[in-house]
Amino acid sequence: MPLRQVVEFKPSTSPQIIKRQELQRRVGLYANVEGRPAGDVGKEVQALLKTIQLPPGYRFDIAGDQQMMQESFQAALAALAMAVIFIYLILASQFGSFLQRSRSWPRSRSR
Repeated sequence: MPLRQVVEFKPSTSPQIIKRQELQRRVGLYANVEGRPAGDVGKEVQALLKTIQLPPGYRFDIAGDQQMMQESFQAALAALAMAVIFIYLILASQFGSFLQRSRSWPRSRSR
C-alpha cells in the first residue's frame, strides 16, 4: 500500500538547525550598535521588550554586551559592599567596639 493513500502531504518549513539552551529551544537575534552607547540602546531594548506580550512558555533573554555590563555592575556593587563590611570590622576590632558609644572624656583631676 503506498503511503499517499494513508496520509496527506503538506509542504511546510522548519529550522535547519535547532539550537538549545538550558534544555529549551532558542532563537537568537543579533544586532550591532553604531554611533550610540550600548548602555542607552540596551535600556531602550529592555523597555521595548516589556511592552511585548509573549504567549505562555516563551521569554526574552538579553545577552552579549548588555548582559556583561549588568554582571560587571553587580560584581562592582558586591565588591563595594564587602569592602565596607571589612573596613567596618577592622576598625571595630582596632578600637574595641562594634557600636559607637558616646563617652564623656575623663575629666582632668585637679591636684
